[in-house]
Amino acid sequence: MPAAAGFFSGSGDLALAGDCEGFLPSIMGARTVPEALADYCVGTDQRDPLLSPIYGDLSGLPPMMLMTSTRDQLLSQTVLADAALRRAGVEVDLRVYEGMLHAFWAWIECPETDMALAAQAAFFAKHLQP
Repeated sequence: MPAAAGFFSGSGDLALAGDCEGFLPSIMGARTVPEALADYCVGTDQRDPLLSPIYGDLSGLPPMMLMTSTRDQLLSQTVLADAALRRAGVEVDLRVYEGMLHAFWAWIECPETDMALAAQAAFFAKHLQP
């Protein structure tokens, strides 16, 4: 088991279209995330914990940092994952950045990117030190 993990603008439930999908432009074109991922799942139940971990036993996972933003199509998915991890007793550090787009920390040069990357570095430095 790793000492810590990160979940950055992701989905723990491939079966559910999150609330944010109804309000923000899709990152998958005209299809919802579950529709677009149906090809990836190749007939496997999208609630299978191997595809959608929130349906599995999350207890015992290491501390996790979750990161998203208010204009991220996967904001709802990240928040749902946060709730599932907390129910399982996992230590979670959820960061939501105002007005930023999906995975902004990976490609936009702005002060929020510097803040997000610094938060990631601090989280892992805290949990990965011997």
